[in-house]
Amino acid sequence: MKSLILVLMLAGCVNLGGETRPSTTYILLDAHSASAASAQQSQTLMVAPIRTSSFDDNDKLVFARTANTRAVYQLARWSERPSSRLNELLFSRLSNSGVYANIVPDDSDVIADRLLTADLLSFYHDASTQPGQVYVRMRFTLYDNQQHMLISQRIFEQTAAVKTYDAAGAATAFDQATTALLDDVVNWLAQPAVTHGH
Repeated sequence: MKSLILVLMLAGCVNLGGETRPSTTYILLDAHSASAASAQQSQTLMVAPIRTSSFDDNDKLVFARTANTRAVYQLARWSERPSSRLNELLFSRLSNSGVYANIVPDDSDVIADRLLTADLLSFYHDASTQPGQVYVRMRFTLYDNQQHMLISQRIFEQTAAVKTYDAAGAATAFDQATTALLDDVVNWLAQPAVTHGH
């Protein structure tokens, strides 16, 4: 019975004391606070919208208690689907990184030197243990937009411990994992072999 109560609490399906609780909306954040850096080169990078077909790209926070399963918090939702919010955070981080002189969206009329695409593969709270951890996994591909050639492709994964066994704890951990993953992406793009396509 105790384990059943814990499952229901995690899903946000019950309210202790019988009171009606409103749904909470969380905004995914990038905790990186560095100011904009000077451009390291003169190239322009075009950033395509993040693609995904994953259930994890959900309006509600997603968790998994066992392998190959998914469920959602009933009283906790994102302000935007993760892929949409990650688009904004990625674009902002790259714009401030200084790796490229200009960062433009894929609907821009600018003829860019490089094209970056991304796929969201996983974005969930692994609650198989208490309080668990969040797991974020994305694939990034960089192309030479002038020569129509693949330059590099990487899959980045980040986890972050959940401090409290609830949606608030998971949301905070998602911020941490997202920040670390964006750090990895910027560091990857800044490597000379990737930057210059050698």
